[in-house]
Order: sequence, then C-alpha cells, then structure tokens
Amino acid sequence: MKTNFKVYVTLGLHVNFYHSWRGDTPDEAGFGTDMRVIRGILDILDRAQATGMTARVYWDVDAYWTLQTIIPEHCPDILERIRARVSAGMDEVILGPFNNGANHAATPDEFRAAVTWAIENPWGSGLKQQFGRVAPFYRPQECMFTTGHEALLKACGIEGVLLYYSLTPFNTLGAFLPPLPLEDRFNPLWFRTREDQPPLVLFPCLGLTDLFEFVSLEDLMLDLHARQQRGEIRSDVLVHLNADADLETWLPVRLPRFLRWFPNTGGIEEYLRVVHKYPWAELTVPSAYLADHPPRREVLVRQDLADGGFDGNYSWAEKFSSLLAWTALERSRLASLRAEVLAQRSGLDLSDMLWEGSDSVFFQRLIGLSTTHFGMSTPIINEERQARALALLNNAAARAEAAERRAAHARKATSPLPKTTALYAFELVPAPPRRHQPIPEGHVAVSLPIVLPSDIATVRLERASGAPVPASLTDVRVLPDGRKQCHVRFVAAIGGQADYDYRLLPSAAPLTPPPTLTQLRNRWLEILFSTQSGIASFRYLEREIGGPDFLKPFITYKDGSRGVTYLTAGFSFRPLSDETWDGLQRVCLRATIPMRTHRGNYESELLFVFTLFDALPYLYVDATVRYAYTPPTDVIHNMLQKLRRLMDLNWIETAPFQITPCLDPPQGRPLRIWKHNHLGITAYYDLNYGAINPRNRQLDAFNHQVTNGWVAVSDGQMGLLVGQDASTLASMAFCPMRLRQVQHQQVLSLNPFGSYYGRMLDYQHLGGNGIGARLLTAFSGALRPNGPSYNGQTLRFSLMLAPYAGDAPPDRIQTDAGLHFYPPGAVIHHAPAGIEADLAESLRASCEAEARRQRLIDPLPLSPPTAFLCNPVSGGVVLVWDAPPGNLATGYEVAFRREDETAWQTRQVEATTRLFIPGLKDGVIYHFKVRALCEAPEQGRVRCSAWTAEQIGIPGATQPTTRWKGMGRLPVGALAHLVLLSLWTVIRRRIKREIS
Repeated sequence: MKTNFKVYVTLGLHVNFYHSWRGDTPDEAGFGTDMRVIRGILDILDRAQATGMTARVYWDVDAYWTLQTIIPEHCPDILERIRARVSAGMDEVILGPFNNGANHAATPDEFRAAVTWAIENPWGSGLKQQFGRVAPFYRPQECMFTTGHEALLKACGIEGVLLYYSLTPFNTLGAFLPPLPLEDRFNPLWFRTREDQPPLVLFPCLGLTDLFEFVSLEDLMLDLHARQQRGEIRSDVLVHLNADADLETWLPVRLPRFLRWFPNTGGIEEYLRVVHKYPWAELTVPSAYLADHPPRREVLVRQDLADGGFDGNYSWAEKFSSLLAWTALERSRLASLRAEVLAQRSGLDLSDMLWEGSDSVFFQRLIGLSTTHFGMSTPIINEERQARALALLNNAAARAEAAERRAAHARKATSPLPKTTALYAFELVPAPPRRHQPIPEGHVAVSLPIVLPSDIATVRLERASGAPVPASLTDVRVLPDGRKQCHVRFVAAIGGQADYDYRLLPSAAPLTPPPTLTQLRNRWLEILFSTQSGIASFRYLEREIGGPDFLKPFITYKDGSRGVTYLTAGFSFRPLSDETWDGLQRVCLRATIPMRTHRGNYESELLFVFTLFDALPYLYVDATVRYAYTPPTDVIHNMLQKLRRLMDLNWIETAPFQITPCLDPPQGRPLRIWKHNHLGITAYYDLNYGAINPRNRQLDAFNHQVTNGWVAVSDGQMGLLVGQDASTLASMAFCPMRLRQVQHQQVLSLNPFGSYYGRMLDYQHLGGNGIGARLLTAFSGALRPNGPSYNGQTLRFSLMLAPYAGDAPPDRIQTDAGLHFYPPGAVIHHAPAGIEADLAESLRASCEAEARRQRLIDPLPLSPPTAFLCNPVSGGVVLVWDAPPGNLATGYEVAFRREDETAWQTRQVEATTRLFIPGLKDGVIYHFKVRALCEAPEQGRVRCSAWTAEQIGIPGATQPTTRWKGMGRLPVGALAHLVLLSLWTVIRRRIKREIS
C-alpha cells in the first residue's frame, strides 16, 4: 500500500483596493492598508526565495477598480513586482471579475462582460494583457455564484471555480453539503448547481480564520499526513488557503519573545516555514496541482451562493442603503429595456447611449454592480463609498430614463394619434425580462399615474378599439390648484397579439365612495382582515394559506443587555372613500409598533393597502413603513471599518411585512425554496439543513436566493410566491427567511425588505474545535445586525402574493410575477391641457416634485441636523450628519473656526450629509457646527434651522477606536481555549520530536 502521499499547500491572495470598509485615499483610512500589507507580503516572499525556499502564491485581481483605476496611479511598483514573479514562473494569476461585481445577480450580458473583460478589454486592464497569461480558474467576488454560471464560464474558456468550504461563518459550501471524506474535501471536485449544467472543477478553499479550527496550519498538515500514514487517506491532499490580500494576518504579529511560539501569528512567513519544515509537504499553485490531481468526485449545491453573513446575501442585500442602490440599478435596467422597445418601434438607434462604450448605461451599471457598493460591511458602508455608489447608479438610472424619454418623444412623432376627446390616450410599453428576449405573454396589474382636471370625478377606460376595460381611480390627492393626482389601476394583457393602446375618458357615472371592507374575495382568493392580527385568514381555492399568525411585523431592539421584540399594537381600518373601483377591491390597514425602552418611547408606523382584482388570482400589497428615529449615540470605528458615523446600534431586526404561510410537507420531505435568477433560470433548493447538521434544523436567518422578481416556498402540494416591483423598491435578494421546527414540523417565515439576525449557521459536522467560528463571529464587521441602518428611514414597496397548487410555481404565475417586477411603461400620446409629458413616469416625477415644493413653502418647523460628528484627517476634517426629519432640507450651512479665533467661516452645500473641509492646520483645535437650509423659490427666502451643538476637531489627530456596542461580549472562553489548546499542541509536538 502506498504511504508516501504528500500534503500540498497553496496560498491565494485576493487583491481588491476598492472597499466598503474604507475610502479612496492612499492611507490607512483607504487603500493605503492594501499597499502596505501587499508590499510586506512581497518582501517576505522575496526574502524566502533568496534563502532557497520555494515561495509560490497565486493572485486574483479585479481589473477595473484595482488594475485600471488605482494601482497605476498610486502603487505601480506592486504591479511590477507581481508581474515579475508571474513571468519567472513562481506565481500564478487566476481570474476575478472585471467589475468586482455581485455577478450572481447579473444578466447574461453583464456576466459575460465581467468575465471576458477580466481577461482582455479595450482599456488594457485585462489580466492576460497585464500578466501575459491567466490560469483558467475563476474566483467569484465574494464567492457569488448562481445556476447558469457553469455554462457561461465554460463558454468563456473557464474550467474551474474557487469557493469556500469552511468551518467558520465566512463560508460558501460548508452548511450545504454532508461531510465529505477528507481525501475529497482536500482535493479538487466536480461542481454544479443543477443536473443540466456542465460541471466545473471546484477548488474548495479555507479562510485564514479556519486555521484556528485546527489550531494551526502545521497541526492541520500533521493531522492529514498522519491519516495518510495510517491509510485513512489514500491520496495526496491540498490545503487551499485563500483570503483578501489586505488582511493584517498575512504579516507577522509583533509579539514578546516568550509568546513567539503562539501559532497563527507569523503570517505568510509562518506558512512558508511550516511547509518547508517537512519533506512530505510542498507548496504549489492551482494549475500545477490540478495537472496531476484531477477531480475525485462531484458535488451538487443548489443554493445561490455568497460568503456573507448566514452563508448568503445578508451582508449585501439587507442594509437600507443597499435597497436604495439596488433599486437605482434595477431602474437603469428597466428603463434601458423599455427604451430599446420604443426605439425599435420608432426606428431610433440608442445603442451608443445604452449599451456600447465606457460612457454607456450598460458600462456604468456593470461597474455599479461592484459588491463594494452594497457591503460587505454591516450595518452601513463607508460614507465615501455610499455616496459614490448612489451617484454612479443614480446617474446610470437617470441616463437610461433620459433615453426612454427620447425614445418616447420619437415614438409620438412617428405615430401621431388622431384627435380625440379622451382625457388621456396612452400606449403601454412592456419590457422583456432581458435584452434580446421576446415580450412574455401574461397579465399585469397596471398602476398608471395621472393628473385629472378639477371638474372630473369619474373616468372610464377603453382600448383603441372601443372595448371597455374595468378601471379604478385610487390614491387620489388634491393638488393646490384643484386638480387631482391619482392612479388608474387595471389589468392588461401583455405579449402575443395584445393591444397596448388605451383611452381614458370622462365618465357620466356618479361618484360613489367605496365601502370600508374587512374582506376581499374573488373566485380564487378569500382574505379576512381583523384589527387584532391584520390578516385573520388567507385562503386559496378553499385551502388555508395563512391564519392569524400569517402577518406579523416586528422590530427587535436592544433594551439594556437583551434584544426585545416589539410587535404591532393592533391594526385599524382606514377608509378609501376618495377612490372609485371597477374590477377590484381594496383594504387599507394601519398599524404602529410602539417601543417602550429605557432610552424613551418610540413608535414606527405601518400602512398596508391590499388590492384584489376580479380577474387575477393574486393579492397585491402596497406598503409604506416609517421607522421611528431613535437618537444615535454609538460610533462605528474598529480595526476594519474606518466609518466613524454616529448610529443607534440597539436596532437589531426589522420585519415590516413578515409572513408565515401554512404549509405542511409530507413526513420526511423538507420545505422547498423556488428562485428565479437574472439569467432567466428557475431552480430550487430544499431546507434539508437539519439532515446535514442537526444544529441547523432551526435557522435564525438565511438568504440563499437571488430574487429576479420573485421567490416561492412550497410543501409539494401548495406554495406561495412573493414578488417585488423594481419600479418601487428592489433588492438582489429581497426576502430573507427564518426556519423554525415546531413539533417536528418545519415553519418558515419570509421577511420581504427586512433583515433577520441571530445565531450564525453551525459547522460542527465538519469537525474543528469551534474556536475560529467564535472568533470570527465576535470580530467580523460583516456579521453585525443590519437593523441600525433602518433607524428613522421610510420604506415604500409593492408585493405580489400568489398562492398556487403543486410544487413549482406554474409558468403562468412566474410570467405574471416577472411582469410585476418589470411593469410596463406608458407613452402619453394625449393629455389634458396644461399637462406636458411623454411618459407616465414623468407625470409621477412632476407630481412628486410639486408635492415636495408645497412642503417647502408650508410654514413647518425646520429641525437641525442630527448625529453630527467630526472626523479628523490629515490637513482637514470630514463632517457627517443625518438629515433632519420631514425631508425639508434643500441644503446645509457649515460653520467652523479655530478655537483661538472668534470669527466663523461658513460654507453652503447641497443636500448632502457629508463634507470634507481641507486646508486646516494639523494639531490645531477647531470648532464646527451645521444647520439645515430650506429654500422656497416662490417665497424668495431661505429658512434656516437652529445650529447643531458644536463639535471639536483636531486635524491630523488619531481617531479613537470604539468597540462595536452590537458586538456583544468578547469570546473570552474561545480565546482561553485557543491559548490552552495551542500550548498543549506545541508541548505535544516537542515531546514527539524528543521521542523520535
């Protein structure tokens, strides 16, 4: 029997200078950390090479942000040194995405560009262009992967992928696979996410924190080799470490001499020394190892993958700022698709504006997909990064919407309608789900914003043929000039031979206010509402899909030392008496969530409007959620997160519309999650986590599904689909979930546009001592509650609830959910006198602008900004604050002076909540204050709030490091366990050496 098997080690460094934790300056508050650490790593490698060691690593580098934008200007020496090592055959470069992007939520065109441009691109920053050669392996940014990437990667010439198979909460595969034999776990595998996808080579990786699970790299190697000698492992094995290149743990820790024995403190120097210590160990790179060690077996993982909190999308998808950024991204997609449809109808070429070149909407959206714009930092990202993300993505959306308006104007010019007595003549513009795809055939609930003359009380809708269409006027609001802003709601057929031309005419029918209902019913659905639970019963074809516990919004807030879950204080019915209904029924519920805390009493407000059309088997929900504002007193600033922002870190969870469907899977079958990604692929995964690890039978939070429009859950006989609307609010993964086991029965709660928190997933089925997982949970800035980001914010979102019979959602429901996600636009061919608009969206925007203008001229009190904080930097300060409530501030005035002076200098800024003041003298004490401004042009004056309390700042001063209040207690037990275990391991090793 062969016993001379070897233990190979490969070290991978992920290079990305564009962070959510830090800003864009070449110092420790920005990418200066990256430059310092990587130069240190290169120095160690060069020194080791000079002493005769084999010092090999591999690198993956994002092309756009790092290679193209930052390194050439700030640290070209780093590029030259890596390039020299690759040319000499010491190191290897593998592929990372061009855009550093959340590409599991990319369209096919976006994903292909992210991969192919990473290899070669018109700007010369491709890895092959920079290094001469690239190994055909792909490390997804944040390990983000979805079904369908296999085929696309293969088409781009990529043979393999790197994903974390970890024992800590920085993980991708660990909780989703039963324990593999060690000789498989530490070797390449075949990998795919669905049976019809081509398999890729998978390199399972460990993070540096995983080493604590085995005590150290040396102990892991010794254990694997001992198993090889005993015949338990009958092959070579590969210990594959991969981590961000800016991690301080790559560098040696300066310790007193008597502590230098402590493992995992010597950085890459320790790893090199350990490998060269044993004749049966060898350093390698992925391509060299794979050449002699083909994949041993295949694994199938159906979840959408990402290495964030709770082994999924938590860290990127669930922050409030992430919702704003992703909604802007989806607006740019939707407007681009509708503009292209209109351009084709009118013979207009918008390719340059929408799709081609670095100035196109497509390119701006592609780089806007960077994961850095959405996380990984929780509960917020760096101020500078957030401002840049929103500017980039809002600009992409604005340019796409400008293209849509241009195409609409051309359409009106090329297809003028005959004169009409109608109030409005409009043409629906449905969008395909993706570029180069046909318009799907289905039905959509249209909500068209319009403005009616003051003398019009009721209307009727008809097609161009004159056929009547049931339509309702909802959301009526009287404008100052007497006109009425409202929405026309009706059901439209889309695709095939559908007629998209409509006319809205005055109606002679009297205005009959609708009743205040407590029940909605059509031939499919019956929903009973109550003041106790909001929804008392939700039935589909006589089967209960939800009972009194179906709807349960809540907020979890830390009061003292523990989190308290605050529920709604009942519901109340609100009349909709200014509406007119034809073909639908509506119910409006209002609720509050009172929080009685030791800091004070606060109240959040929820408003839900439920709409049921006669012709559709879906319940629509329009939600407005106004979270209470609690005073922020905690400062975020730790080893990783150079954020320095005042927040209230007592917020833990938000659940604005938590729903728990009544599902009853057969004995032995878990609930199943159905998901639809941006490649157009519908797939599923089962909630079988308890069968893999009993400790994961109940999960406090998980988000393992990319949601291109919708997500669904099924027990095999009945299911519920939940859809989002990209024109209102969107997320790459909008529906976090929570799994409970009640009397051996799985109970699943869904939390659209909320964020759960709790215990991370468990990995004890993989062995390990649990120390690494405990340390990472305590110290990681990616695993904090997202709740604080919602403090004082307002959410507006639209949901589609679609119960169905069977396992997978029927194709018809999937199509209609897609149409809800990307609703049709409308070209306004004719409107009442005085209303100028090419698109219905323009009417909505003008009405919102008018409403804001009215708020500005109303004599409402203007509050000063809150959460004002001064952050000193070299030669200046960065001031941050929160906008005052009421959305009244149109700008701010900042005042500052030296402490030894009396005169204030002032600066006025637009409606931003961050200002850098340069040109200040280091070491000098300055005073700062800020106040809000409200400019009302019609009144010719500017209102001012009171000044904030003064802040003192000393430019050049070191910012204090503040421990996360939300971090909880340090894992003293884990640290003590680690010290004792490490000491015993070192002693045992020494005893073994003496004996031998």
